[in-house]
Amino acid sequence: MRAILILSLAPTALLFGWYWLSLADIGGSFGGVYLSREMNEGVFLLLGRLLQVEPEHLPGMFTSGFAFDAALLFGFLAFRRRRALAVWCSQLQWPAFSRASPRYDRAPPGE
Repeated sequence: MRAILILSLAPTALLFGWYWLSLADIGGSFGGVYLSREMNEGVFLLLGRLLQVEPEHLPGMFTSGFAFDAALLFGFLAFRRRRALAVWCSQLQWPAFSRASPRYDRAPPGE
C-alpha cells in the first residue's frame, strides 16, 4: 500500500511543483526555460487544444482530479486499517459521542 501511495503522489507532487514554480516565473534564475511562465502558458495551451477545453479551466480540473484521487486512496487506506482505526476512535474522549457526557448524568427534572 505504501508503494501505491508513493507511486500516485510522486507524479502529482512533481506536476504541482512545476506548476507553482513556473507560475512564479523563476525560470530566469533557476530552472531555465522549463520553469518559465512562457512554458507554463504553452503547455496549458497545448493541453487545452488537445482536450478541447479553455486553458484557464485546466488547473481547476487538475486540482479536482487530484482531490478525488486522494480521497479514493485515503478511503482504501482507511478501509485496510479499519480495525486499528476503530480501536483508535474508541480510545478518543469525545464528549459529544460519549455516554459519560454530563447531559446523560443529569436527573430528569422534577414536577
